[in-house]
Amino acid sequence: ISSASLSLIFSITALAPLLSLVTAILLPEKRSKGVAGVKTQITSLLSALRQPRIHRPLAFFFLQYALVPSVSETMLFFATDVLKFSPEFLAAQGVIAFLALLLGSVIYSRFVSGKNIAFDTIFFYSQLALAVISLGDLLLVLRLNIAWGIPDVAFVIASDSVSTIISRLAMQSFFIIAARVCPEGCEAALYAFFMSTSNFGSTVSGIFGSFVTPYFDVSSGEYGGLAGLLAFRSACMILPLFLVRSLLAGQSPQKDE
Repeated sequence: ISSASLSLIFSITALAPLLSLVTAILLPEKRSKGVAGVKTQITSLLSALRQPRIHRPLAFFFLQYALVPSVSETMLFFATDVLKFSPEFLAAQGVIAFLALLLGSVIYSRFVSGKNIAFDTIFFYSQLALAVISLGDLLLVLRLNIAWGIPDVAFVIASDSVSTIISRLAMQSFFIIAARVCPEGCEAALYAFFMSTSNFGSTVSGIFGSFVTPYFDVSSGEYGGLAGLLAFRSACMILPLFLVRSLLAGQSPQKDE
């Protein structure tokens, strides 16, 4: 890749946040009430977090990610070093993932939303399905898909698409819960806190994955213990199932009266 191409890529990448910044500056908004307004928001937020209907789902959304080690970077190296996936295919895989997200949203709207399905049921079966589908990475590393006559490209696209759709079903429910439990007066602060907590759980998942990976003798170019690492990851994905009923109990899909 030439330096000119790199400059163009980084320029295009920077365009979206630049447009967001310009839009934020141009949007009219009320002036802040200063320090007193900030103190009021903090007090309201702390008061809300003491409510079980808020801090219990908040704890679940954090632990749902934090209890599972992320192996995404390791699998990326495996895909390029062993499977010899090209940058073009990896880019196309990302596009397919976004299409799967859209499909997941459509499926949720048509077949889940308004069906009075309890949120804990949605999260339980979504997490269980994701744990089962995660074994696909293990089959890929063990090359069992080749033994069954399934090409690597087709196997990866199929498993990633299905897992993305299921993840979207759970994420849609997460958005609804986060928006619904926010009490009047601190809606924005608490909703942002929900999003930040979920993102922090993903960060902890990455740290967890970086911590345990060396114990399975997995490093750059060395993937002998990758199967064990993936099996451990899949086993960890079972742990959130034991938290669903206790932390998400009482979260009804019906609006509060």
